[in-house]
Amino acid sequence: MKIQRYMTKGIQENLPIQLQFALWELQMNLRATEKDIDYLQVYHLSTIVKNSKTFQMIHHEAEKPKYSAVYCLESEICIKDKIYIITDHHEDSLVETMLFASEY
Repeated sequence: MKIQRYMTKGIQENLPIQLQFALWELQMNLRATEKDIDYLQVYHLSTIVKNSKTFQMIHHEAEKPKYSAVYCLESEICIKDKIYIITDHHEDSLVETMLFASEY
């Protein structure tokens, strides 16, 4: 099945490109390993500093089926926000859209 990916202008302009790629990869890996995933994937982003290194924390969750995972990426640029990836089914493809929760 073909997957089309989109992002809002807010994501394009305000989310570092490395983090955009990381979230798309997490979404792709989830789709590859799980048979059925929720149409709404939620990514809570936060920052921690440990031993003078900055890390982007990503808490990924969904409701149906229940899913939760936490990832930690070393990064110079970190943000604190909530991001959604919403999936719509169209004829012969899936359409995934990444947006800030505030844009919903």
